Amino acid sequence: VCLHVDPAQCLRKLGATSMDQVPQEFLKACREFEVGKIEEEEWLKIFQEATNHQHDDEFLRDAFNTIIGDHIHGMRNFVETVAYAGYRLVFLSDTSPLHLNECFRKLDFANLITGGIYSFEVGYLKPDSAMYVAMERRYGVPCLYTDDKPGNCEAAANLGWNAHVFTSAHELLKEFRTIHQEPDDDSSL
Repeated sequence: VCLHVDPAQCLRKLGATSMDQVPQEFLKACREFEVGKIEEEEWLKIFQEATNHQHDDEFLRDAFNTIIGDHIHGMRNFVETVAYAGYRLVFLSDTSPLHLNECFRKLDFANLITGGIYSFEVGYLKPDSAMYVAMERRYGVPCLYTDDKPGNCEAAANLGWNAHVFTSAHELLKEFRTIHQEPDDDSSL
């Protein structure tokens, strides 16, 4: 939830006006790309077919990457606050390698992200339990998990995670502060 995600941006760049104009075969290829079932070359071949070979591969990559938008207001402050409090920040993301690279390119605080679990590596999308289990195996149970999709938070909560449905960085920071409480000055005495 660090960056806005807007598939309509890609549609506009390609001259389409609605998702109804996107061939189902291409949407299926995007899901397969996100779970690592196909490589970028195969995905691009299907993208070329879906767009009637009107554009070169670089244009299609750029169009696809327009889905990844700007920072969500307040997330830089949230990430800095959490990192400086001594917590690790880790992504748990349904994404393709192409979009992951774009995320790191756009995040001016990417240096504060210490790792991640990605659907293209695990072979599943959230809310499949395989994503959460992979997170637990590599990083343990997070002290706070957030997602803008309630179903993903529900799946995490079912595993005993402290899950928060993301509505804003401000609300997320409030939730974090209920978990991480600064010790009083007198507490060290």
